[in-house]
Parts: sequence; C-alpha cells; structure tokens
Amino acid sequence: MRSAKKKSLKIPSLFKMSDVIENWLPVVGYEGLYSVSDQGRVKSHSKLLNSNNGLKRRTKERILKAQDKGRGYRHVLLYKNKKVKNSSLHSLVLCAFNGSKPDGCEASHINGDKTNNNILNLCWENHSDNMKRKVGHGTNNAGEDNVTSKLTEKEVLQIRHIYSWGVKTQSELAKRFKISQSNISDVVTRKIWSHI
Repeated sequence: MRSAKKKSLKIPSLFKMSDVIENWLPVVGYEGLYSVSDQGRVKSHSKLLNSNNGLKRRTKERILKAQDKGRGYRHVLLYKNKKVKNSSLHSLVLCAFNGSKPDGCEASHINGDKTNNNILNLCWENHSDNMKRKVGHGTNNAGEDNVTSKLTEKEVLQIRHIYSWGVKTQSELAKRFKISQSNISDVVTRKIWSHI
C-alpha cells in the first residue's frame, strides 16, 4: 500500500522579509554607541579602540544578541563609560520611536508576544489598560499562575469565607496562612485575587 505523500501548501507572500526596510534610530542615552531598529534589534556602532600594544583598532558594527532573563522579555547589555546596563528591548524601541515613557505608563506588547519587539506591536499605556490587554490575550498570570503567588484559589475562598463570618481577625488569618496581615486585607477587600 502506498503511503499518502503530504503536499506542502505554498502561500504566496506579498513581500519578502528582505524587502522590509528596517529603520534605525539612536538608543536614547547611548547616542553614537548603539542604535535600535523598528524591528526590535539593537546594534553597536563601529568604534576606534586602543589596543594593549599602543595601536588603534576599529571594531565592526554588529547586531547584539538579545537574551531572556527569565520572564520572556528580551534584554541586551549596553556599555558606556565602563558601566553595563541590562536594558529591555521593548523599552529601547518605544523610547527611540515613540518618545520617553509618559508618567504612569509602562510598555505593552499589543499581541501578548513578549519576544515581538516590532514597533507596530508596542505601545505605552497605563498599568490598568496593560493588565486588561494581558487578560484579553491570556498572558496575565493571575492567581495561582503567578509565580509569586503564596496562596491557592481554595485558600483565598477560605480566607474570605472565614473573615466574612467574623470567626477570625485578619491578624489571626495571616498567622494561619503564613502571609502578612496586609495581604489578608488585600484578599478580603479584593485588591488582589479580584478575578475569583
């Protein structure tokens, strides 16, 4: 019996990635040293360095390798005056192409993909709107999905139930569940765990 051969479906593209024009602007605070592109890449500029033997040598311009520091966001290391700074790509792109961060705002990935640092996928927005966006695309990590969570949903419901009946004080609940009294207060007033 002959096995069915899978045919790959070729979808014609309107343009090739090589056709996309990548725009570069100086990295804010690192002008003359680094540039950032609207596609979310950072490059170091060519520079003249003194070598150990007293001769000067020119370094080549190069694209920096972005790294994930554990939360999915891409970072690069920038050097200036013998100091190093770990900088998030999304912030570098937004600052260069949309201006400095407005007060009360944070960087937001419109489609929820933390690795997509294209300017078309980034915007400045306030924390509340950013959290709503994260809920919309399922990347909010609320409740037990949050790595810093000290409680389970079951425990949150127990705390609220016990407190609503007046059986225990917030301090007593804090000791029982091994968290601070202020966390208990936030749970019962729904400042945290508001989704349940």
